[in-house]
Amino acid sequence: MKTKTILLFISLFLFSTLLLGCELPSDLPEQDVEVTDEMTEETAEDVTGPSDVDLVREAFAEKYDRPLEEIEVDVDMGTEKHMRGNVRIGAGPGSAGLFLAAKPDLKWVIVHDGQGVF
Repeated sequence: MKTKTILLFISLFLFSTLLLGCELPSDLPEQDVEVTDEMTEETAEDVTGPSDVDLVREAFAEKYDRPLEEIEVDVDMGTEKHMRGNVRIGAGPGSAGLFLAAKPDLKWVIVHDGQGVF
């Protein structure tokens, strides 16, 4: 009987917590990001702009100590602060892979790149 009562109170507590939800701290900034299912290369270029692609190429050149001429970046999706696509560094098998980049401040950062030898 005691165990059933304790389980009932725990269940009620968890249910009320889920029902009422949790509030986020008030000091967090609100983000107005519109997510669409149909982003294309054209919309990615419109959002990110050609200079952002060049800045991501420069980030790859710096990361792998390669000249810009060897680096090709193709953007699949992007916003002002995020980019996803494919990168090719050099030529040959294993020289291409996907990448994720973010722009937390004024500089693009390669968050992930893989599937290649580089």
